[in-house]
Amino acid sequence: MELKYSLKFYWGIILILLSLILGLVSKITFIFYFYDSYLQMLSAVIYIFSWPLLILGVWWVGKEYADSLRRYFHYHYYHEHLKRGSHKIYDATKALREKTHEKALKIKEQVKGRVTKRRK
Repeated sequence: MELKYSLKFYWGIILILLSLILGLVSKITFIFYFYDSYLQMLSAVIYIFSWPLLILGVWWVGKEYADSLRRYFHYHYYHEHLKRGSHKIYDATKALREKTHEKALKIKEQVKGRVTKRRK
């Protein structure tokens, strides 16, 4: 079973990375330009703006990934796997039974033929 993710999943990863980069840059700017109040305010706004991006990205990635894991480990997956294996075994057993049944009929006919020869 191959796991494939939607476009939303990949956008979520991009949002997470963007949020982390923006947060890091804004923290560095806030620390190094401590005496420039305009840059400090801009850094604070960017830092605050990075949190919703992070939350949205985690939501999209987490929901998609959790759904895919749930599908992977779900009973239906194992049920289908067991069903396919059971059908294979059933078909192999059926073919062997038919082959054995044919051999048994031949042996029965041979034995019947010998018994009728002895009686004559």
